[in-house]
Amino acid sequence: MDFLDICWHDGNIKSIDYKFPLNKKQKARIDIIANVATDFDYSDRHDIKITFPNTLDIAKSIDYEILTNNVMSGSISSAHQHKKVIANKEFMKYEFYLFGGLISIISKSAKITKLESTK
Repeated sequence: MDFLDICWHDGNIKSIDYKFPLNKKQKARIDIIANVATDFDYSDRHDIKITFPNTLDIAKSIDYEILTNNVMSGSISSAHQHKKVIANKEFMKYEFYLFGGLISIISKSAKITKLESTK
């Protein structure tokens, strides 16, 4: 599943987990669990896990009151990815525009996994 194949609009971010490096060999990693539509007619909603290995940077600004007020309709407005060159190395910048904030992650890549339903 590719980042651009997800219909992010009206989705919800459920959690963000940070893995900090504890030595020079380890890399920072971010895992996000989100509930999104996996088709563009919005009929198929699933929880997905987005893993950002080799994370270089994260910036976020979230107004939780506004985010909470938009949970029923979906707190994600849109999400985008684009290439970013830092110190002559190519990274990807992933941006989640929220109704109530922004999450921006610079990482080597993103891996998306569809999670099994808990019903």
